[in-house]
Amino acid sequence: MPAAEFLLIDVSNSFTKIAFSSRSRLGRTSRLPTPSLSTRCLREALDGRDFRHVIAASVVPEKNAVLEKTLPPGICWVGPDVTLGVGIDYPQPRSIGADRLANAAAAVALHGA
Repeated sequence: MPAAEFLLIDVSNSFTKIAFSSRSRLGRTSRLPTPSLSTRCLREALDGRDFRHVIAASVVPEKNAVLEKTLPPGICWVGPDVTLGVGIDYPQPRSIGADRLANAAAAVALHGA
């Protein structure tokens, strides 16, 4: 199986979603219960697949260490410090959830601003 360009991970309160993608195509999404997310669980879900880049959005900071232990270095964490093509005019940008920032960036990319 050829390497995917991206491994996409969304760590939310109930489920962690993972998908492999290229720039033009999104693969099937798998869901793992976030409360039981572990390095073993994540390795099993990745099933030995190869990928070049990891992009992660997390609203559960205590699970970020699982990703950092399991995945290669260089994870791109979605947050207010990443150029997303969306301006953030908010008094405390760090308080905006990574999932909301990713949604805003996708909306602009797909539909313009």
